[in-house]
Amino acid sequence: MTSKATALEEIATYTLPTWAICPIVNGDFDCTTEEEDQLIENFYTDLESDGWKNIAFEFPDTDADTYFSHGNDLQRNMGCDVVDVIVYGVKS
Repeated sequence: MTSKATALEEIATYTLPTWAICPIVNGDFDCTTEEEDQLIENFYTDLESDGWKNIAFEFPDTDADTYFSHGNDLQRNMGCDVVDVIVYGVKS
């Protein structure tokens, strides 16, 4: 039996709200609302429906990379502090 490793491909860079970092990295949804939980779930669903699996995120190393934006890739018209995140996956 042979094992074939599949390399992650860069999908895109997304602008995500800083409040989404903890749920995405740690799976900790204790400090998010049901609406925010749904936004994150929809984000994953959209990636999966585009044929991506094994989703991984590359976050900036410091808080200095956060900034205010009037919209982001989870909430189109909602201003908040955001961070640019590189998302990787395996195309199925």
